[in-house]
Amino acid sequence: MNMPNSSWISLFSNNDYSRYISQGQIRVPNGFYHGPWKQIVELIRKYRVHYKQLVMFTGPVYDYDNDGLADDLAKMYGFKENSSQDNPLINLPSPPPPTHIFVMLMRCRGPSKWHSSLRSCDNTERTATLSFVLPLVEKDINCLFPIEYLFRHTTRVRDIELLTNLEWFTDSKRYSPETALRLRTHINDQLWQMETGKSHTT
Repeated sequence: MNMPNSSWISLFSNNDYSRYISQGQIRVPNGFYHGPWKQIVELIRKYRVHYKQLVMFTGPVYDYDNDGLADDLAKMYGFKENSSQDNPLINLPSPPPPTHIFVMLMRCRGPSKWHSSLRSCDNTERTATLSFVLPLVEKDINCLFPIEYLFRHTTRVRDIELLTNLEWFTDSKRYSPETALRLRTHINDQLWQMETGKSHTT
């Protein structure tokens, strides 16, 4: 799909060779690239320096009808339910551009360290999350300050699950039902703070 005045971004980190894989790249409006995207990348860089280790999940969101739920793939491509084609998802045309990008950050609070798998904290009760859903638009019509803009677009992990049909914290051996529910429904009342001397306790 032709998108004038746009830029390519990678959903992988700069030091990951996967960033050159085309499937991990998304074309976004230039205003988004030079605004919210650069702002959140810089914020993540600061968090990485401060907290030493983070886990990050990121990907596209397709929500053209703005109902907070993942759009149906077949409907996005215009296929009918009773299509005579055996598998209409084979040889698809280029996908439509996503409407949003999600970013979910996870770290371990307090004395808890990372589990050997590097996918969860040793003490899962000490898991902290910070999630964003950023609309792919050219300009913020509210003219918010960058940090305020990012905070206004924080969201619950559960909202990202509904928008992507993905799931987190499903390993019942690591996460109790109560912990998984708390992490999925947690609402951040501020961005992570980086106070001196509190880098691993907040």
